[in-house]
Amino acid sequence: MVDCFGYQLLILWLEQSSRQFSPPPTLSCETVMSHPSETVMSTPPLPCETLTTICEFLLGPTSGAIDEHLSRGDLFNCSLVSRGWRAAALPLLWETLAVYCGESEDVDIDSGSSESNDDIWPMLADSLVVECASAARDSISRVSHIRNFTLNIFYNPEDNMTHISTSTICFLKLLHPFQLRRIDLTLSTHHTNDTPPFDGVLKTIFPALSQDLEYLSIKDCGKTRWDNSFRGDEMIYSYSDFLLQNLPKSLQSLHCQRSIFASAINSEKIFALPKLRSFYVSNLYMTADPLDEGLRTWHPNFDNFHISQSPRFLQNSVVRALADFYPNLRSLKLTFLRELWDREPPCTVISDQSLCFLIDSCPHLRHLELRKVSDLSNRFLIHCAQHASNLRWLWIEQRGVQLTGEGVVDMSGWKQFLEFIDIRCGNRGGAKMDKAFVKAMGTNFKNLRFCQLGKISRGIRN
Repeated sequence: MVDCFGYQLLILWLEQSSRQFSPPPTLSCETVMSHPSETVMSTPPLPCETLTTICEFLLGPTSGAIDEHLSRGDLFNCSLVSRGWRAAALPLLWETLAVYCGESEDVDIDSGSSESNDDIWPMLADSLVVECASAARDSISRVSHIRNFTLNIFYNPEDNMTHISTSTICFLKLLHPFQLRRIDLTLSTHHTNDTPPFDGVLKTIFPALSQDLEYLSIKDCGKTRWDNSFRGDEMIYSYSDFLLQNLPKSLQSLHCQRSIFASAINSEKIFALPKLRSFYVSNLYMTADPLDEGLRTWHPNFDNFHISQSPRFLQNSVVRALADFYPNLRSLKLTFLRELWDREPPCTVISDQSLCFLIDSCPHLRHLELRKVSDLSNRFLIHCAQHASNLRWLWIEQRGVQLTGEGVVDMSGWKQFLEFIDIRCGNRGGAKMDKAFVKAMGTNFKNLRFCQLGKISRGIRN
């Protein structure tokens, strides 16, 4: 719902302030003499707190400061009203700086082609450098408000990205070491030069500008070897290899989606992150020892663990360590969906014993997803249905056929909160489920919206 009061307040003030900021009429001597007692009244400025509230109300979904400028958004227009409005709008307007270049179907950049947007960055760098040089005098610096940095690079062999990389490094050097809180990186793994074009950008940020970083998202993207447009002279470079070696100790959330071509990493202290609360990584090929050692150092309230396509980490030892150290765990996702690709399958599978231990040790668990990594039996399902009292989401896919639901009678743990359940076993998930279990799942679950048991599906219920 739109805050009508806030909107009406904004319109009223803008109508009144339009008179205040209009050029005053030219007064002749006769006018002044004929109306000596009249005084031109101006609208008093709104308090800073009110201006900030209005700006927060106007702040909508945006890709950052440049996107807001190009689209002439409401927040940008407010920053032009007066110094007071500018002071209230700038911290919100420049909180996120997002650099997009290249072409991708996944990114929609407002106002114009990628070429026109790519030309923005040299101009922006020059403007910010000049502004910072005079910031002490004017007390206004856009750079000082930046807390989040987004870099989305979609490689095109015909593009020259050197000027964008150079400009990005230029304005990054204006930041201080403890300024950034969040970084989102989407970087192509393919290039035709000996040196990856944005290697210098990352080395400017890490470790010098990431000393107080809380959130880091890394996504290696690009074509695969089976893509018809893959060129023979293209080389593969995984930026995440460098980033994972330079993770700041301040990190609270790590999301790392690596390329399937990423190389194995050897590092003993890569995951020693004492403030970490959320962890997602895919296609990480290294021994499980660094993870086993690292996860014992994470924040006591760590609550989200997701490993995908990383077979050496899909271990009972990892599950038991999570149960031992993190009773506040809310979400556990372990997936390995590739079967015929060139990477090895999981060397072990997650067992009943370790999962039952997790259910007992983590009473706040809401989301459990095990896809092609487990070999569970009805023993686990019986235990989960009875004791997982906060579980909202249960998704299990496995090759074995012993998970049928037979013997599951007490479902008191699921009755209050369970919303989604999907269990598929055997070849293509077509193993038959126990009829009594299927029937029981169809009743007495007021919050259940999706139920898939083998080939039987109840679909989604509103």
